[in-house]
Amino acid sequence: MINHNILKYNVTAYCRAMSEQVSSHMPKVGGGPQPDEVNTPNTKKVFRISHVINEDKVNYASTMFTGEALVWWEATFEALKEYDQKNLSWGMFKARLLEKYCPIDMRRRLEKEFLELKQGGMIVNEYETQFNQKAQFATKYIPTGDDKIQLFMEGLRYESTIS
Repeated sequence: MINHNILKYNVTAYCRAMSEQVSSHMPKVGGGPQPDEVNTPNTKKVFRISHVINEDKVNYASTMFTGEALVWWEATFEALKEYDQKNLSWGMFKARLLEKYCPIDMRRRLEKEFLELKQGGMIVNEYETQFNQKAQFATKYIPTGDDKIQLFMEGLRYESTIS
């Protein structure tokens, strides 16, 4: 049985989780549950625990929308061709949600923050957390696991890389 209370969707939190500076620019979506952090480890975990298969993710997530988010999604979905409605992938759903609630300029700023991220005064665990959070917005720069490791290592302080 899927626990619907676990998936409270909040777009405002999506970008805030990636960057503290972003939250003040995100629109508030009123009325009950809101579109959530669709690309976060928590959402992935809920889908895994609830055994939500890829084909059902869009339907499951969109049932959580109310208020402004629901009106937006219904209009967006209705504008799709019948074939696209029946074959809407989770990736396309996330892309449309990001397009609406996380503007391109904000995503570019988050990509830049990721690419410029250095360990600095953070301990390695803090740096790793920041790196992984910001990496979600810069996947085009890390197409492979090796690329991700390389960027991570480049951001470490010199003395952190010596063991």
